[in-house]
Amino acid sequence: MFSAGEELNSHLFTSLKESHGAAISPTLELSLTTIYTVLYSILFVFVYLQLWLILHYGHKRFSYQSVFLFLCLLWAALRTTLFSFYFKNVVQANQLQPLAYWLLYCCPVCLQFFTLCLLNLYFTQVMFKAKAKYSPELSKYKVPLRLFFLCLSIFFLVVNLTCALLVQGALERSESPSDGGIRHAVLARVLINNSLFVLCAVSLAVCIFKIAKMSSANVYLESKGEMQFILIEPTGNQQSAPKMVSPAVLFLLTVGAVCGKAAAERRLVYVTVLFRHGDRSPVKAYPTDPYQESAWPQGFGQLSQVGMKQHFELGQYLRSRYKGFLNDSYDRHEILVRSTDYDRTLMSAEANLAGLYPPTGQQVFEPGLKWQPIPVHTVPKSEERLLSYPLGDCPRYKQLKNETEHTEEFLKVKAKYKDIIELVRVKTGLNETNVVSAWRVYDTLFCESRHNMSAPDWVTPDVMEELRELNDFGLQVLFGIYKQQEKSRLQGGILLGEIVKNLSKMAIPDPKQRLKFMMLSAHDTTVAALQASMNVFNGRQPPYASCQIFELYQDEKGSSSVSLFYRNDSTVEPYPLQLPGCSLDCPLDEFVRITKSSISEDRNKECQVPSDWRDTVFTSQHIISGLLVCLLLLVIFILICVICHYKGQIGNQRHNQEFGEEF
Repeated sequence: MFSAGEELNSHLFTSLKESHGAAISPTLELSLTTIYTVLYSILFVFVYLQLWLILHYGHKRFSYQSVFLFLCLLWAALRTTLFSFYFKNVVQANQLQPLAYWLLYCCPVCLQFFTLCLLNLYFTQVMFKAKAKYSPELSKYKVPLRLFFLCLSIFFLVVNLTCALLVQGALERSESPSDGGIRHAVLARVLINNSLFVLCAVSLAVCIFKIAKMSSANVYLESKGEMQFILIEPTGNQQSAPKMVSPAVLFLLTVGAVCGKAAAERRLVYVTVLFRHGDRSPVKAYPTDPYQESAWPQGFGQLSQVGMKQHFELGQYLRSRYKGFLNDSYDRHEILVRSTDYDRTLMSAEANLAGLYPPTGQQVFEPGLKWQPIPVHTVPKSEERLLSYPLGDCPRYKQLKNETEHTEEFLKVKAKYKDIIELVRVKTGLNETNVVSAWRVYDTLFCESRHNMSAPDWVTPDVMEELRELNDFGLQVLFGIYKQQEKSRLQGGILLGEIVKNLSKMAIPDPKQRLKFMMLSAHDTTVAALQASMNVFNGRQPPYASCQIFELYQDEKGSSSVSLFYRNDSTVEPYPLQLPGCSLDCPLDEFVRITKSSISEDRNKECQVPSDWRDTVFTSQHIISGLLVCLLLLVIFILICVICHYKGQIGNQRHNQEFGEEF
């Protein structure tokens, strides 16, 4: 690349050639020109190929990756054009019209800076996104960050454009390149350019350093194939002679990206998706709630129009993600849909399928109607053992849950939120409110807020935040905190076992097997239970239409691997999840081995309560109940003894009377 004063340097170089002969030998000049032109041409071809792959595989068209590649494509094209002048006459490059002159000399430097700003913005957002799990307030900085880097880029562009016009105008007036006005303009540009480049490079280095210490951010970057990228790019930006290093860096990056994609080419063979239903009305209202069931168009626990749209859009996303894998039109042999027997989950599945399989051709049965009926299977609620958690048929799980409520962590949370729990009890009219049951009040208030219903005066933002934290903790109590693996074997491990069984079955080649896609429509507790059984649950309530994805791949050698993704934000691509103890692309045999500890082989047996009295936690209620039972048994025993004694006396009296009469 050229430095900030490259157009002035080129004029000085031309002047030297004209006055004192060639500054370098023609052979060396031709060799360097050829090398640079070939490098930039190859870079152009590889970037173009990468963009074509994005289009071919149906990836997101407008993304950080595509913008970065377009900037590289334009930059490589301009550099190739500039170096082509050196094959014949370098003077011709200095006699172009202002616009062409600026494009060849100044625009590539601007594109470099835009690329650096884009990298800064991307990695800063990755860092904030990873931290947002623990500091949700960081999410609000997304817009200010974008505006900052946009303004910085515009400022850089204006400075370079202004300086280029001043220099070009001075040269057209036949002023000497060493003239004070030109030198000052170029010096100002060099100082501003270099300062901004250094600041951005330092900022990028700081981001990368922090990301390297954040496991969640590393997992996200590694899954996108960008860990090598962030290790190389800062070096190129901080070199003292960027015009020699940067082309090679970008060339290696692009070659690595393309070759890496080819080397890691895997064939998708099977997908399982589990999602939560969409936006709904509250399940129940509290006694003092002004919005009772009549306030909701379809009553409690029903899918709203917002929820329908959420799942329609999720279906469209799945269509774009699996374009080329799933058939363009509905094929009953390649997809199976299963739902719990609730209106909201059944309707969510149907809305999702409407986005996934819009009818085409012969499947259109009503002109103008972009919908077709697709079967959704379910079982009665009383028979549901696969998708509805927590299951209440397991005494051992109930015991574990009771033991959880006596752990140190639970008692600390109970003490921390005792004031908010008491406030909720008083304000809602509920007779009993505790850490676990507080979610119902939060759920009701959350649903009402999403539907623009006014909250009571006592419901402040701080109250809602504390209730949200209690809600999340209540979900953790169900499936984690204490003896998580044993809980998983009794709850979410059931679903995990079925998924693992299907993955293992689909990994075996079978020409008759046409099933490609399993869709499961359920609840937030289902998603949380499944993730907890794999030890990848983040402790937060899965939002509406959140989606857990299992993808089974096979390579050319027949080896199978499993990739996990979690889509809890519709504005970004799904986050990759890494199974503890395995890589992101986890070999299937390792996946089966690691998850085996969370899957019960005999759940009925494990659900039995241990007979050892030491395993039981006695509460005051248990003790009082036991004493009452013992007292009752004692009273009954005394009554029986009294009755027997009384009957004995009566019998003796009768016997004596009879004996006396006979005698």
